Amino acid sequence: MGSHPVVYARESWPVVSTPLGGAPEVPVQFFLKHFLPPLSPRVDIAKIVSSLKRRGKKGHRAITDQGRWRRFATDPKLRNDPDRIVFAPLKQIAKAILNEGSMRHAVQVLDYRHNPSPSVLHCRTRASRSDMYLVPKTCSRTDPDLRWMDVTVPGEYAKGDSDDDKKKV
Repeated sequence: MGSHPVVYARESWPVVSTPLGGAPEVPVQFFLKHFLPPLSPRVDIAKIVSSLKRRGKKGHRAITDQGRWRRFATDPKLRNDPDRIVFAPLKQIAKAILNEGSMRHAVQVLDYRHNPSPSVLHCRTRASRSDMYLVPKTCSRTDPDLRWMDVTVPGEYAKGDSDDDKKKV
């Protein structure tokens, strides 16, 4: 593994309070460029997407002819169900992507975990978890014993943008 450059938080970035202390809220592009490990050059995203559109019977393909994830035929913001129900299919979508990637010799380094009982109030404690999170594939802890320091990438589900999104992180 190569060394990572030292990256300093900008004073203008908002700081989110977490059970482990304050953490800067960084733009997605910054996260992708500086923190997320790069994909192997052997991983061809276009081929994986193309295969997910073609593999299986027409009514069961992961991506529809309209370019939507099959399990999200309806836009989430148009659904009245709670976020945890609306976004539960992400678990199957992640599995389909992982299966397709492994057939193309991609090496999985993170596990997708869906929180079955997220906090309705969106407040975080040592015992709470975000709506979804990625943990290292080598992490042997199950969800009840998982620690915040085990979480590589936390994520929150949202059907649409709202003024209080920053409070929910």
